[in-house]
Amino acid sequence: MNRFAKIKKIKFKLLMLLLMTVVIFEFFLFIFLPKEKVINTESEYGIEIKSLEENLSTNPNDVDILTKLGKLYFKVGKYDLSEEFLKKALEINPNFVSALLEMGNVLRYRGHYAESEQMFKNAISLDPENVWIYIDLGKLYRNWNKYSKAEETFKLAMKLNPDADVLYSYGLGFLYRDEGKLDEALAMFQKALELNPESDFNYMAMGDIYRDLKRYEESEQMFKKALEMNPLSESYMGLGWLYSFQGRSEEAEAAFKKYLEVIKPKSEVYFGLGEIYFKEDRLGEAEEMYKKAVELNPTLGAYYGLYKLYERQGKTEEAKDMLEKYNYFNLKKE
Repeated sequence: MNRFAKIKKIKFKLLMLLLMTVVIFEFFLFIFLPKEKVINTESEYGIEIKSLEENLSTNPNDVDILTKLGKLYFKVGKYDLSEEFLKKALEINPNFVSALLEMGNVLRYRGHYAESEQMFKNAISLDPENVWIYIDLGKLYRNWNKYSKAEETFKLAMKLNPDADVLYSYGLGFLYRDEGKLDEALAMFQKALELNPESDFNYMAMGDIYRDLKRYEESEQMFKKALEMNPLSESYMGLGWLYSFQGRSEEAEAAFKKYLEVIKPKSEVYFGLGEIYFKEDRLGEAEEMYKKAVELNPTLGAYYGLYKLYERQGKTEEAKDMLEKYNYFNLKKE
C-alpha cells in the first residue's frame, strides 16, 4: 500500500470516528435533556387540532375555526397559542360570543380577572339568555374572592336553567367550599350528582369535599370512581392533594405527575409538587415547580412557596421579593 493510500485510509477512519461521535452525542441529548411537552397528533385533541388547522389554511378569517382552535389549545395547556387564536377571532368579529366566552376563561385562568370580567360582560350584553356565560362569570368571581357577586351570578343562572348540575357543583358547591361552608357545599355537590349521576366531574367534586371534611376513604373512592368513568378526569390532581394531606408523599407525587402526563400543565399541580419537594427538602426541584406554577398563574400560593424556600436557604433579599409578589397578587384578588 503506497503512502497516499495509507493517508486516505486514515482520513476515512477519522471521518467515521467523527460521525459516530456525533451520533452518540445526539443520542445522549435525546435521552437525557428535558423535552418540551408537545401535542400528540394521535390523541383526540391532536387530531381535531390538526384538522382545524388544515381548514384554517384555506379559511384564515373563519372566526368559528379560530375560536375552536383557541378552546382546544387551552385544553391541552398551550395558553399562549390559545390566546393568540382567540385574539385574532375577536379582531375579525368583536361580537362573536363564543370567542368572548373562551377568551374570558383563558384570562381568568391566567389571573387577569378584570379583563376576564369585561369579556364575560360583553358576551352577556350580546346573549343575555346564555346560562353558560353566567356560570363562567360566577367562576371568575369565585376565583377573584368576590363571593357575594359569585353567588348572585350563579342564582341568576339558576333562573335560566334550574336543572344545570354544574351550577350546583362547580357553581355554588365550590363557592361554599371556598367560603368554608362545608356542609352547605356537600349538599350542593349531592344535588349535582342527583341531577347528573353520569358526570365524572360530579364524582370528582364529591371527592374534593370529602377530602376537606377529612372523610379520606370516601374521598379516594369518589376520585377513583371519576377516573373509572373518564381516564382523563382531573381527579389525578384531587388524589395528589388527598395523598399529600395524608402524608403519602410518593403516591401524591405519582398522581400529580400522572395528571401532567395525561392532561395538561396546571398551576395547582406544579404547586402541589413544589409543596411535596419542599417538605422533603428537595429544594432545587421545589423551586422549579413553584416557578412553573407562578408562570401559569401568579395568583396562587406558589410565590409564598418561593418565599419559604428562599428563607430556608438564607436568601433574604429573594425571600423578601417573593413575599411582596405574593402579597401583591393576593391583595389584587380582593
